[in-house]
Amino acid sequence: MDLIGRLLGRIPGTKAHAHRRLDVHLAVYTARIREAKEQARRERVLEAILAQDDAPPPPAPAAPIPGTEYLDRTTDAWLAAILRSSFVATDRTLLRTRLADFTRELARWLLDPVSARLSPELIGRQLAHDLELSTPALRHTLEVLAPFAEQVHEEFGGSAPEQRARLLGGLAEGFTDGARRRILDEQKELSVALDRARRTEHEKLAASEARFEQQFADSQLGMCLLDADGVITKANPALRLLLGRPEDLIVGQPLWAFVPEDAQAREVEQACHDAAAHLHTTVLDEIEVSRRDDPVPRWVSVTVRWMSKHDRDTGHAHVVLADVTTSHQRHLRLDQVGSRDDTTDLPNRQCLERRLDDVLDGAGPTDTVGLCVVGLDGLDKISEELGSEVGENLVRLLAARLRGAVGGAVDMVARHDSATFCAVVTDPAVWNRMDELVAHVDSWLGETVHMGKYDLAVKPRIGIVRASHSSVTSGQLLRSAEQALRQSAEPVHRGVFVATRSDEGRHNQLLAELPAAVRGRQLELAYAPITDPGTGRVMGVEASVQWRHPTRGLFSADHLLVLADEIGLDLALTSWILNHSAEQSRKWAQSLGSTAPYIVVNVPRCLVHGDQLVEDVRQVLLTTRAQPEHLRLALNQTGTPMPHGVRAEHLMKLSALGISLRLNDFGSSFQRFDLLPQVTFEGIAIPPGLTSGLGGDSPGHKCSRDITTALISMAKALKLNVTLQGVSTDEQVQAAQTMGATLIQGPLVGPPESAQDVWRRVRSNGQQPAKPLVEAS
Repeated sequence: MDLIGRLLGRIPGTKAHAHRRLDVHLAVYTARIREAKEQARRERVLEAILAQDDAPPPPAPAAPIPGTEYLDRTTDAWLAAILRSSFVATDRTLLRTRLADFTRELARWLLDPVSARLSPELIGRQLAHDLELSTPALRHTLEVLAPFAEQVHEEFGGSAPEQRARLLGGLAEGFTDGARRRILDEQKELSVALDRARRTEHEKLAASEARFEQQFADSQLGMCLLDADGVITKANPALRLLLGRPEDLIVGQPLWAFVPEDAQAREVEQACHDAAAHLHTTVLDEIEVSRRDDPVPRWVSVTVRWMSKHDRDTGHAHVVLADVTTSHQRHLRLDQVGSRDDTTDLPNRQCLERRLDDVLDGAGPTDTVGLCVVGLDGLDKISEELGSEVGENLVRLLAARLRGAVGGAVDMVARHDSATFCAVVTDPAVWNRMDELVAHVDSWLGETVHMGKYDLAVKPRIGIVRASHSSVTSGQLLRSAEQALRQSAEPVHRGVFVATRSDEGRHNQLLAELPAAVRGRQLELAYAPITDPGTGRVMGVEASVQWRHPTRGLFSADHLLVLADEIGLDLALTSWILNHSAEQSRKWAQSLGSTAPYIVVNVPRCLVHGDQLVEDVRQVLLTTRAQPEHLRLALNQTGTPMPHGVRAEHLMKLSALGISLRLNDFGSSFQRFDLLPQVTFEGIAIPPGLTSGLGGDSPGHKCSRDITTALISMAKALKLNVTLQGVSTDEQVQAAQTMGATLIQGPLVGPPESAQDVWRRVRSNGQQPAKPLVEAS
């Protein structure tokens, strides 16, 4: 490494990483040195390299750009084609100016992508979103630009067939994204208009004494009267139905007593007081209200109108509460689709642009606003060879690695396009150490990914750019970032995939049979006990899927489910596991009382990044009538949306339902300890890899013991329960007690057991008498 370090110091551009062929030079020189096995030979190779002229090769001459006459002919043909197929609201002269600019930039991109100001994707996006062109216009655009690209190549050269194909593909991809964004914008505008009309109607109803009194009894809207202190004095039947309570539990309560979220409750309280104090109408949108004996939340709009013409002591308030749950869910879906990337759940380009606009608008002359842009080469090749599902799962994992690599050092991590990510940097201290951040990102993303029988690798390209002055726009900064990425060093190794692990044949066959096993009901649940290390009492169990195979017999299928999750095989098993676990927990609670163990259900990564898991859990609790405290959900880091730039509201919703969350692989795959307080976890699980090092006296055992002790101390400081997994010896049990682990599980505690065996084991703990058990089917 000393030799390579000396060599790096002799190659110009090492610090900036801005020269196009730097990676190639480095790879060649490094290979020469490593081929020399002996130190003396290495020294001679190094001297020979350093004796060469170390000046970088002269830059290639700039590619010629087609003349104005040629570009004008293409622009006119393009304009005529668009006008034949689309109604364009833009002035024809302005439209031609835009198309002329696009034509010039596309020619530049074909001949010298580094110098191009606009990419084909960005041009396609502007055609659909800004100019609002129709789909036939895209077809006519491609009919004009396909021969244009060929003619540019014939007359000027400089573009490979793949480059010309990427131009057309990029235009189509950008157009699709732009059309999608335009539709979402239109849906949002329509939703806002509907909400505005509803709000106006409710304000009119609350302001009219006669209409309010006339509709009070029969209205489908929740309606009530308030006194000057915001206390409900009268409630109509619709409000009683909305809140799920009889009138005697509503009247006499302040209106905000039915709002579970503290901040929103304060908003409602302030609205009531403001309406009485200022004798005006106050409206609040999308306030969550609680319903008695129903965990499903409802959202309402609240309209408060004070009706006294004299003072607050002689009047009352009209309140209209409209159920806007459907509208709220529609807004969430539109926000999710419009601002999040479907594959990674990261903020998308549109969300990134809005965030950059906000940051740039608020930045002063000395403030830092920069971008670290990361391109992942080889993703297309992997998707083509192994399928889109494998490609998408690889992107999800790499996105999680990127979030872990940058951590809380950046303002936002977003997906810029299919193979490019951006991190927004606003901290001057981070910007001053960007070389360290870049090295960290390169290390994390360049590490091999094990996915099924494949070892996958991509080579990241990284560029950085900083806003030079306060007048820079988000579009200009993003274009500079794209150019910086194109100017970054070309990777030596493209994305590769290697079939490895010769013992995967049996797993592949079982994976192929697994969907049929699900349909054929060959799967069943067993429960691995989790005990108190001091008393041995069974406190909980972890649900384990067992496969009763027609020829191989009964065996655990947990490892196959993990593998299926990694490669994107959707088995839709989580709902089944949740239902059976919840039903079993209810039966244990009825039979065993307070000694009934809770059940831990491992959640696949594909379900964690969205609200589907919340809906599944809510539905399970409703249908089984199980108590939420008898269930735990276990997550791992790659499926935990905690790093900066990714939302975790749905995890909060699970906690609000009473479901406890456990974080797996603590200290192994999970390393973002600073983010733990952001999500309400009940406990953490230390993996078997660390547990196996406990109980011995070797330096390795001592190291494992020190690490585990530190992790347990950290968890206890955060008031988290600690489960030590993989416990297989008495020494490890003793170590768990000494270090303060709350719970243990593993081979010594016991393998997965049937529900009946768990019931007998809990009953033998010597606790209260148990009723006969009815096992869940």
